[in-house]
Amino acid sequence: MIGGARSSGSVSSGGSTHSSCRTLCVPECIVDKRRKAIVGPSYSSLEISEELASVVAKKAFAFGVQIVDETLNAEDRHGQAGLIQNPHLATQDSIPPSEKKQKVVDRYGNCTQQKPPAIKKPKSEQRISAIPITALHNVVNDTIKGVKYNASGVAVMINSDTGTTKAIEFQRKGDDIDRSKSINVELFSDGENSRVETIPWTYGIDISCGDPARKKAFEFTDPNLSFEVVGPNFQYKIGQRIGMAIYRNYEFDFMSTGENDIYANNGWDRSLSKDDIFQVFGPDHSVSIHTGVITHLSSDGRTFGHDINTYKGCSGAIVFLLDKYQDGLIADDDAGKAIAIHVGCGPGSTKMNIAFTVRHLLVVEASGSPSLNLGNKRQAGS
Repeated sequence: MIGGARSSGSVSSGGSTHSSCRTLCVPECIVDKRRKAIVGPSYSSLEISEELASVVAKKAFAFGVQIVDETLNAEDRHGQAGLIQNPHLATQDSIPPSEKKQKVVDRYGNCTQQKPPAIKKPKSEQRISAIPITALHNVVNDTIKGVKYNASGVAVMINSDTGTTKAIEFQRKGDDIDRSKSINVELFSDGENSRVETIPWTYGIDISCGDPARKKAFEFTDPNLSFEVVGPNFQYKIGQRIGMAIYRNYEFDFMSTGENDIYANNGWDRSLSKDDIFQVFGPDHSVSIHTGVITHLSSDGRTFGHDINTYKGCSGAIVFLLDKYQDGLIADDDAGKAIAIHVGCGPGSTKMNIAFTVRHLLVVEASGSPSLNLGNKRQAGS
């Protein structure tokens, strides 16, 4: 379901109760069903402090867009999204309306003068520019099982804490997949017996950014909703402990597909009970935190493999660093910072999910501080 209400409907108007990700989302995998989701309101866990968990839970965003096939049959594509802070892109004051009284014509043709509307004030004084970000495959047209689907609807982000639903213009939304930009993701495990996992990825560098949010009155400039990014000198290492805050604002579909007796939503085998699945992924209509470690790295630093459990609809989530049991693999002040965007698992893979790092988006300002180079001139919240 996209939006706050639980009634049926389209992505742009309020959402469907169940997800149709069985056919419309990239593959995901349960790596270790013994690992349980961390759920609120206390978010008590050995993996992450309650303080950090409560902070990142507020930054979780569901993503949704309506897609149509060649017969104009509409369905909802679900995913995740997030906000990346860009402190070196200055925020802007909202332009106040004219102080002069404005002429207003009512439906009877009578002309009156009224005071200008009140200026919307931000919820907090602190503001910071932010960049919406998700997986590229969430926003492009795609062909699935021989059927062409066009992302023709409005892409929306829904915040779990504020209930805000915001339409976002993402780069390349509605573009056809460019097969010439497909890549083979080569991931190496650690140790003497290191071996290469080669995963073909149709979407190339699978990240799409939205228009920068800069206006102070726009809720996306609230720093409580966005992640700080690790610096350009951050080193990705196997064994680093990571997490994702996932907002699932719809219900899993446990109907049988009639094909090998699997659940409709994700193709899970029925050896997993409904209770097992809720233990792994958390309850419907809520935020849950999923944890794991980096298990593989690419030689170019653009991708890594990880063992966080995921379901179809997790792609686009921001991957952040945990604050417990890092064993010196990260600096203490990097805990809670964003390092990557989760995109899914490889075709046929059941043991590893992959993420694209955000480090390649970073440039260093003259001051030595990191900023984001997104090549996007439009601004959201104007």
